[in-house]
Amino acid sequence: MKRIAAIFVLMLLAVASPVAFAQVQLTTKKEKLSDFKTKTMYVVRSGNDFLDQEIRSATKDAWILSPYEFISSEEFSRMRSSDSYYFMVPVDVSKGEGDTGLTFLTIVKGTKDAKEVDDMLEVVTFPICAAKSPSGREAYMLPSILDILQNYIERCLSKGFLGGVASTGNLSRTSSWPLYITEGDLSGEISQKYRSKKFSQRVKIVSESEQADAMDNVLDDALIGYAIYPSEPSAHSMCYKMIVDVRGHELYYFRRHKYSSKEDGGFLREDLSKIISGR
Repeated sequence: MKRIAAIFVLMLLAVASPVAFAQVQLTTKKEKLSDFKTKTMYVVRSGNDFLDQEIRSATKDAWILSPYEFISSEEFSRMRSSDSYYFMVPVDVSKGEGDTGLTFLTIVKGTKDAKEVDDMLEVVTFPICAAKSPSGREAYMLPSILDILQNYIERCLSKGFLGGVASTGNLSRTSSWPLYITEGDLSGEISQKYRSKKFSQRVKIVSESEQADAMDNVLDDALIGYAIYPSEPSAHSMCYKMIVDVRGHELYYFRRHKYSSKEDGGFLREDLSKIISGR
């Protein structure tokens, strides 16, 4: 009888343990990051003067969730082992030979004995531009990206860290808003025939300067499309696509895909079909 009872208990543990361990892990991460708003976040300079200036300017304009300061990579190396600090670090990531990669903004907490960013407790990671030859568009997109990250962290501190950044807006409520998207954001499979058939007056193909003006003109409701892909992609490269509200900086669409050809950089038909039907 005792043997039967023991087997029954073991069976219960086998069923319950994945859920229990998952709950413990999520709770532990939430608890470890619960001091995020009260601790200083150090924004680490990458060494790329142009990108560093863009991140610095966007942080001053948009970051309100926690205190922040700017530091060098050398200072980061000295401080990263202390869990008294958080860091926002630009990190270049490539996928395979020939891929020039993407730059991500990674927010991490200082971790004992950390030798590099990968050793540290991650808060959130999000792509911002091509690593080697950024277009410059990240300058007007970064304030909205920082708002997206702040909103994500705020939700996670309340509900738990359940995954990465995802779209939160309902596209159907934007049916009357114009969507501004550049030619460079469209993949090679978006033909003129497809555009004439699928695009309406609410989908506007504009120049980068016109898109920047739309982002700055926060008096009107509008959406901005932004695609992030390597300047020199390979078969393993990744492309990230997002749709952002120019006024509230809410994320209405966010997806990624792996390249199957060098024409794959930008929004695919699959993306545009979902966006258009969603509106």
